This record gives sequence, C-alpha cells and structure tokens, in this order.
Amino acid sequence: MRRSNIVFIIALLGIALTGLAQEWEIDLGVFKHPDTVKTLTMKTSIYGSDMYDPAVIIGSDTIAVDVGAPPPPPSGFYCFFPLADTGAPLTQLFVDARSSTQDTIIWTVFWGGTMYPDSVTVDWGGETLPAHGSMEAAITMVGTEADWSTAVDMSTVTSIKAASWMEWVKIRYVLEDTSDITPPTFTNWVPANGATDVPVTTTIFSVDILDPSGIDESTIDITAFGMSIPSMFITTTPITGGVRASINTAPLGVDLPACSTLVWEVSADDMRGNSGTGIASFTTECAETLFCVDGTVTLEGETDFSMSAVFVGAYHDTTDAAGDYEICGIPGGVYSIIAWHEGFMAETLVVTISADTTIDFDLSLLTGSIAGTVTLDGMSDHSGVIVSDWVNDITDTTDATGAYLLSDVPLGPVQVNASYSGYSPSVATFTLNGDTTGVDFYLFEIAETYNVSGAVTLEGESDHSGAKVVMTGVGFADSVITSTTGAFSFTVEEGVYDVVASKAGFVTYELLALTVDDDLVLNITLDTIEIPTVSLNPPANLQATNRPCYPELIYVSWRPPTMGDTLLLSHTGAGFSCGVWDPYVWYSPYGYPGGGFAMPFVAPTSDAMLTKISLDMATVAPGAQAAFHIWAEHDSGGPGADMITPINVTFSSTVDFETYEIEIDPPLAVGDEPFYVGWWDLAEYPNCIFVRQDYTTPDTLTWIYYAVDSVWEWYGNRVNSADIDYAIEAYVTTSGSRSAEVLPSMRENLQHTKVRTTRHPERNYSYIEHEGIGAPDFDFSSPRRRPMDDPES
Repeated sequence: MRRSNIVFIIALLGIALTGLAQEWEIDLGVFKHPDTVKTLTMKTSIYGSDMYDPAVIIGSDTIAVDVGAPPPPPSGFYCFFPLADTGAPLTQLFVDARSSTQDTIIWTVFWGGTMYPDSVTVDWGGETLPAHGSMEAAITMVGTEADWSTAVDMSTVTSIKAASWMEWVKIRYVLEDTSDITPPTFTNWVPANGATDVPVTTTIFSVDILDPSGIDESTIDITAFGMSIPSMFITTTPITGGVRASINTAPLGVDLPACSTLVWEVSADDMRGNSGTGIASFTTECAETLFCVDGTVTLEGETDFSMSAVFVGAYHDTTDAAGDYEICGIPGGVYSIIAWHEGFMAETLVVTISADTTIDFDLSLLTGSIAGTVTLDGMSDHSGVIVSDWVNDITDTTDATGAYLLSDVPLGPVQVNASYSGYSPSVATFTLNGDTTGVDFYLFEIAETYNVSGAVTLEGESDHSGAKVVMTGVGFADSVITSTTGAFSFTVEEGVYDVVASKAGFVTYELLALTVDDDLVLNITLDTIEIPTVSLNPPANLQATNRPCYPELIYVSWRPPTMGDTLLLSHTGAGFSCGVWDPYVWYSPYGYPGGGFAMPFVAPTSDAMLTKISLDMATVAPGAQAAFHIWAEHDSGGPGADMITPINVTFSSTVDFETYEIEIDPPLAVGDEPFYVGWWDLAEYPNCIFVRQDYTTPDTLTWIYYAVDSVWEWYGNRVNSADIDYAIEAYVTTSGSRSAEVLPSMRENLQHTKVRTTRHPERNYSYIEHEGIGAPDFDFSSPRRRPMDDPES
C-alpha cells in the first residue's frame, strides 16, 4: 500500500495513537448494583451534532466522535444514549458527542434489563464539570420531557437514582457565561503553513497561541505528524497576547522524511476554559534515493489482521485484513521497526535499510485474569453459577463459596456475565488491563411472570389506534396506547389487577379484580358515546341583596340552570353563603311534635307537574322523625290542604347536612297556582331534622306552624333583623313554552303568599323555654328561646 504522503514521528514519543483533544467530556457510571457499573461518555466536539457522527479522518489520523453501543444482551443490565436519528446505521451510543457551539445540550440516559423494584443510579463522581455552563440531572417518566424545576445541580451532588422500570435520566448542559466564548487563535507557524521545500534537517517547530484572557499552558497539546507529543518535549515562551509553543527534534538526531507533506496540530484552552485547535502543514524537500519496507503482520487467534500499526522510524502504515503493509519513501539508514496492535505484545527490530526490504511479524496476545465471587440471594451454597466473558468466550463455574477465576483473557473490552437458573443474570462490562480481582456479583431470584394481551376494538372504526389500556395492581402500574390493530400486551407477576381501556368519544371499559395466574387474552370493545341533545333553562332564583352581610355592596346569587323541560324552583342563592361568615348560615331545630315549616312555590305554566322535592338537611342523632308535605294554598294565605299523602321518614343514622331528595311518583299537577313544600316534626328535640337557611334572600317567604298554638304564621312577623328562607327546592316539568309574559303573574302570586298577619291575630301565644341552636353570633353555652318564642326577635 504505497502512500503519496508520509508522516513524521519522533522516535521517543511512544507508540500509542491518540485523537484530537475535545472541548470537554464526562464519564457517567450507570448501575443497578455497585457491581454492575456501565460506563457512558458524553462530550462536546467541533465534529459533534444531535445526529449520528462517525469518526473524522484528518490526514492519516482518525478522530472518534460518536461510538455505538452493541445490541442489548439477551439478559442482564445494559444502558446507552438513545439516538433519534432514523437515518443512522445505529440508534444506541456508548459515546455521544454533541456540537461544541450549542448553548443548550440535553442527553438522555436509557437502560434495560431491570424490573420492579430495582432502581438505577447514574453517577458522575468526581468528574470535572465544564467551566462555562451549568449541568443539571432530572428524573422523568420514560418517553416524557424533564421538568427542570425538579432537577439536581450536578456541581453539588455526584449521583441521581431513578426507578428502573419506568423512568430515565436526562442531563442538560446550559452555557451560562458568554462573556468570553472565543477560543484561542493559532498563528505564525514555523515552518510556515503551506511552505514547500522545507529542509529535511529542520529541527525547530513552533506556533504562537493568542487569546486576550491568556493561555492555560497545562492544556497545550501537540500532535505532530500523526503522533501525540509528550508535554516534556514542549517548550512554551511568553509573548505579547499569549505564548509560543515549540518542539526541538535536534537531540534525536533524526531528519524529516524527504518529499513528504507533514501535518501537525496544536490545541489549547484559554484562561476562560475555551478550547481551540490549529492545524498546519508543509512539504519537505525531496531526496534522491528512497526505499520501501513491506510485509505481513499476523495476530494470535485472529483471522482479521487489519489495524496493526508498523513504524519504520518516522514512517508508518496500517495493515489491511490480510495483515499486509507497505511503507515507501524511506531514505537509507539504520531504523527501529516496530509492529503494534492493541491487546497484543509489540515487536521491535533494528535494521539497516539500503534496499527495498520485506519484514513479517507474528504478534502474541496480551492476557490477564478476572476473579471474584457470586452470591445467590437466600442461598448458603453458591456453587454452580456460570461466569462467562461473552467477548472472548471464556467460562468458569463457581464453587460453594461463590468464587470463580477466568484465566488467559485477552486484554481489552470484556463483558463478564454471571447466570444461574431461576435467578436474574448480571453483567459487568469494563476494559481488562491486567489481572483483575473483586469482580463480584449478587443475583436475585426471578419471579414468574405471565402475559396479559389482547386487542381493543373501537365501535364503527377500522383504525383502532389511540386507545389507552391501563393495568394496575399491587406494586404494578403500566399503560399501552394501541396501534391500528388495537393490540396491547402486559407482562405481570401473579396477582389481582384492574384493567381500564378508554378513548375520547367512547365508553370507558373497566375490568376490576382480574386474577392473573396464567397467560390471558382479553378482547375489549369500546362503544361509541351517544351525546344527547340538551337545552338549558335560565338560572333559578336570580336575586340581589345588600343585607345583612354586605351593607355597602349588592350581593347577586342564583341557582344553576336545569336541562330540558325540567325547571328548578328555589328561593336560595348558590352556596347559601354571603361570605361575611363562613358560611353565613344557621340551622333551626324547632323540634316540637306537630310543628311545621313550609316554603311557597309557583310554577311558570298551567301544565306544570311536580316531580321531586329536595332539602339541604341534617340530624343531630339517630331516630330523627319528620313528615314531608305538599300543601295547596289556603284562602287566607300560607299552607292549606295536603295535595298528597304525607311522607313519613325516620332517619336511622345521623345525616351530616346533605341534600335529601324525595321523588314524587306519580308526578303531581300543580299548575301555575302557589303550592307549599315543607315538613312537620314528629318528635321532640333533638329527634327532629335541621334544614339549612339562607340569609341572603331579600325578603323571607317562610311559613311556620306553631304546634302549641295550632296556627300557621308568616315568618316575617317574627324576624326583622335578617330575612331568611329555608333551603327547600321543587322540580317541575312543563310541556308548554315559557315566555317572559308568565313572570309578572308568578311574582304576583308569590306576593299573595306574604300575609303579614296570622290567621287568628286575636290569639294569645304562649312561650316555652327550649334549648336550641342559634345563629352564629349566639351564645351557644346558655339556653335560648326559639326565635318564634322571643317577641323581640
């Protein structure tokens, strides 16, 4: 393989090839248990982007950018950076390089081979974070974006832990200090960039590195002619605006290769942490007599012999798959010839080149050993565990103590797997550099699992995608969005689960308390929701008042509207509260057997039918009794004759102030004449009911039947400080139209119910002491008269 350009090497610089320095990089340790640490690398590069970035070749150098992860193993823990580049040859990365010019970069750390209740830790340990920005780590549900307000500052903590079966970790870098983001510049190259006929005896090479903030000399890195130059060979001299970096090859006594184009690169950071790289090249003068060295390099145990490096002084080549190499343009002389391949013993020969020469090499593997122990959870005998290096197919079996030893393992990347029947396997991935101990594993028993699968059919649809199927149980919760076929599937342990399938526009399907002790198939049909056509009536009891709790304001309230032909008749505002007290209501237990309370109602049409009544009520103790009535209006005003048979109710348990509804079946014709709804107490206090009152009504419509005096009376005769109505509501249906013309007659009929005298004004009333419950400003600690008993109330 004859090359047109030959690169120069300094003999004492070593044999390891290195890539160009990147702006920054951080290694992440990802593990389920401390003995299963996986390493991922996130970094920035001038060659990086959000897509897949293959290696970059500059001259004879290959610069690694993104590094792909192998396919996940059949079992065991694994992790990677997912790549959303559908056109890329791979979508999983061990090394993910992003553009160094981006202000904000987000990496996603994904893992697998775990199950409930494992957790996964992402650890960045003592890694140095970038100087110009902030780095945050956040936990979020798989497939969702992070809520960065919950993220941790990576400069103050060293790790974050997430649920292994439903979460992933996102890491965000944000460039914050933009006061100086300009990298150093490189100028005044010696030899000059692009120079030709440079003497082969040239020994001084230098470049000026300039930046206003100064140059961090510890970061200067020089790759001369394909080889990284150790810092001990680099000399720096302060100059105006920066430093001059130079190397001197005179002590080596080696000339440059003749008739060659040589490339060298210099990188450095300024004092603000900005990284820069400069590249220059020149061509040397041509010599008259040049020779070639070729041959073959074979590798022990391998059939692909590519990527071995062969060096003849400053000249080098890389073998192809057959192991062949060829290096030409070598002046005559004495040279050290080196053959090197990662993981193999290098070989060195000293030869005199005076003609074309063939030299073959056979490199032996570098090997080491891996030792450790495997612990079986809940077992005292840990023998029989199979421990294998998947990369090199080397296996051992543990003894009773769990000890194992893998011998003659080639150096380099290894994947050590520990597996035992009935237990979850575990894998350790690392680079073997020699004999290694302490590679330990802890294996847990595998719970038996079952498959619950099936399909969701959407009524009337051919595309059954978009339905959400949720399965929950003790310690388990998962959901699936169906595809076009409607298929779904869950893997669960034995137990009892609930299954819910739903989609907008369809009736939700629920299957509760499903016992799973085997594989199950569920076929679910979601019926289309029939959306009825409804009409809303106007709000009920629209009213405005400024008393008693808003003397300087107007308080407006109403009851919610009903639908269709059903109307709500009510005298109370929404919520029964005016806001001064919370709530500004009180409860009246008058509690004499035979005592009664009633509210008047007027329907808007002559064909109105009463279908239901409701009261906002409570009881103090079990055994409360009441008789609910619907009365026609008496000729003198107030309740008259019963329109239905009274409904007697005994409450076996206490009621905590809630709506009590009574259906009127069959419906009662009430027309557009006033009728009254209320109740009589059938027992002495406290075995009576309490009905909520509303203080916000502008004028009371309440009627009270005094049992001791056998008389109905309008409540306004007794209460002057606050007008109150009971929270009683009536529901009527109408078939005719309801126009604005009916409102005056409704108001007139209601006004007729306000008779401000009793039916027997000449009667003398008696007042009986009774301990009751008063308004919020009453003294609850002393007995009180009922409001009707106090002539001044």
